[in-house]
Amino acid sequence: MALHYRRANELMLIIAASQTTPAHVLEQLSSEDDPQLLEHVAENPTTPVITLGYLAGHSNADVRIAVTHNPMVPADILCALTNDESVDVRFAIASNPLLPVTVIHEICADENPYVAARAWQTLHRILNEHANESPISLALRNIRYERIDQAS
Repeated sequence: MALHYRRANELMLIIAASQTTPAHVLEQLSSEDDPQLLEHVAENPTTPVITLGYLAGHSNADVRIAVTHNPMVPADILCALTNDESVDVRFAIASNPLLPVTVIHEICADENPYVAARAWQTLHRILNEHANESPISLALRNIRYERIDQAS
């Protein structure tokens, strides 16, 4: 019996991590109790934004950290996690170059010296990578463009 459960759990982890998994399946998996499974859902770039928002409020810090690793997570969810009670979550956020530069600069003043130092490292890395860019292009880098279809 335990062998079948382990195989089923491994299959669920594979499904949660697959970018071909339909959004409604990822949403359904996000209601499970297994933190490892939820981490896979949170890191999946095809996970719907509403599900990422739900997982960003999860009680398990590792699940919230996994949300910060998702390359498609909106900046507003990342910004909300900058005030997380968990130092580990704030440390993960401080490493994320997808945050607006102004927000990373704010994290540089975090009460935890490790979080603040990581934010400074991220800020310097971003500024060095984009040293030849204008302030406007740096600001535009943080904007996500979405196609808006008009109803006929």
